[in-house]
Formats: sequence, structure tokens, C-alpha cells
Amino acid sequence: MIGILEAACAVFNARNQHVVHQIRGNAAIWACCWSLGTHVYLCPPDSPMDMSWPTEAEKRAAIQRVRVNQTGIKNTHYKWKQLRELVVDPQIWLLTFLIVVTSLTSGVISFYSTTLFHNFGFSALRSSLLNMPSGAVSLLSCLVTAYLGHKYNNRALCTTVFCCLAAMGSTLMSFLPASQRAGLLAGIYLANMQTVTLFLVFCLTTANVAGHTKRVAANALINGAFSLGNIIGPQLFQAKDAPRYIPAKIVLLVTQIATAVIAAALRVYYGYQNRLRDERERREREAGEGKEVVVNIEWLNRMCFFCSFLRSLIY
Repeated sequence: MIGILEAACAVFNARNQHVVHQIRGNAAIWACCWSLGTHVYLCPPDSPMDMSWPTEAEKRAAIQRVRVNQTGIKNTHYKWKQLRELVVDPQIWLLTFLIVVTSLTSGVISFYSTTLFHNFGFSALRSSLLNMPSGAVSLLSCLVTAYLGHKYNNRALCTTVFCCLAAMGSTLMSFLPASQRAGLLAGIYLANMQTVTLFLVFCLTTANVAGHTKRVAANALINGAFSLGNIIGPQLFQAKDAPRYIPAKIVLLVTQIATAVIAAALRVYYGYQNRLRDERERREREAGEGKEVVVNIEWLNRMCFFCSFLRSLIY
């Protein structure tokens, strides 16, 4: 949902940029962003139990929906064991590296796509409008990934394919001559397909990280990595490389290839972990040690490594 909303916002942001270009005077445009951010920080509830509009029965039903993933909801007891597990958990570092390279790319696309359009020979106003299809491509990519991933239970493979298409777009952006404006436009639009990786990372963090302390720390790490990538990305565009910014585009291509490789590695890792758990359960059943039924394991705030019933959701 986060990735879909982000992609949808990209469509409207492009239109808003077009409107802002036509505003005259000293209007504080930035105030709108600060007002929205303050509202989002203060108003949304922290959990289903804090919401005011549902009935108690509806709240309980909302909580029951998360039982199946066995990751729990909230537990304020700080557990150092879960932090230690986070440090040695390969999936956390794969997700962190994945979000860094993805946000580095999205930082470039978000901040400088209008500049690239302008360098193709379009006016400033038209360059803002040409950003709208970029958001539409991102939105469509997220929807297609969600549908195919749900149907075939393999979102990581879908993400890898879209990252390869994004790399193709970066290749067009980097090496086509300036006279081929149609191909350059297609390259920028294809590069926006990498947005699906953000959708993948946030979904996997929610679905595959058990233990409240570990999940909170993992989200903090991943959001910090997201911010880091968005800080680094715009720095790739140096004035000395204008107007084509070839070095930045090549870095864009390399990071998109890296994204595809890491997404494929995640798919392999989750499949391996699921096979290990299946094999352990099989041996326990054969030895007569797997007969005990643990009731309500979903609410025990247990870590991933100790949840023998937990299966990694292969996105």
C-alpha cells in the first residue's frame, strides 16, 4: 500500500509542480508540506486498538487478521536478544542494502527528472507535466507486481524483472544521442519502474520480521537507509557534468542492476530458510518431538529464529 500511494502521489506532485511554476508572489508553498506532515505525525493512531471509530468487535477482528504472520502487534518490553538477532540476520542487511540502492535511484529520479526533461529541449512548464507519466508508470508497476506476486507467490521475481526493465531505461538515458528525444523519454519512464522495490522492502519488513523490538529496530534501520540514499542520490548530479550528466546516469544503471541482484538473493534466502524449517519440523515429527501444540504463539513476541511455525513470506 505504501508503494502504491507513493507512486500515486508522484502523478499529482508533477501536476502540482506545474501549478507552482505559475504562482506569482511570495506564497509560502513549503507551508503545505509542513502542514500535511504535522497532521500525519499527530493524527493517525499507532495501532488498531487506538482507533476511535471502530467498535470493540471490529478492533478485535483487525487484530486477529495479523495472527497468521505470527509477528505480533506491540510489546513495550525491550529485548536485547532481539537486537542481537537483528545484527546477525542476513535478511535485515539485504533489505537495508536494497533500500539504499533503491532510494539512491529514486532520489535521482525525484529531484532531477524535471531537469533532464528540460535538457531534452522542453520548457520548464512542459517538463513538469512530462513527469506525470513517470508517476503513472510507478503506480502501474506496483499494481502489476502486487497482482502477479499474489497470484504466483513470487513478488521478488517480479521485482527483479522490473528492475531489469529500469536498468534498460537507464541505458537509454545514458547512451542515446540527445536528438533521440522519444527514446530518452522512454528511458526516464522505464527507470521509474524501480519504485516496486520500495513496495517490496516495506512489505517484507512487516511480514517477515518477528519480535516487537527487532521489528522496531529493523524499521528504524531501513528508514535511515532510505534517507541516506535520498541524500546521496542528488549529489551525483554535478554542475560540471551538465547538461547530460552521464556519470550520474551510469551510477543509476549500476544501482538498478544491483537492486535486481539483491532482490533475487532475497528470494533465494527466503526459500532456503523455509526449507530449513520444513526439514526441522519433519525430523521432529519423525522423532516424536513435534506433538506439543503451542496455543497463541502469535502473541508471545518471539524472534524469527525461534518461531518454528513462521514461514518467510516470499514476495
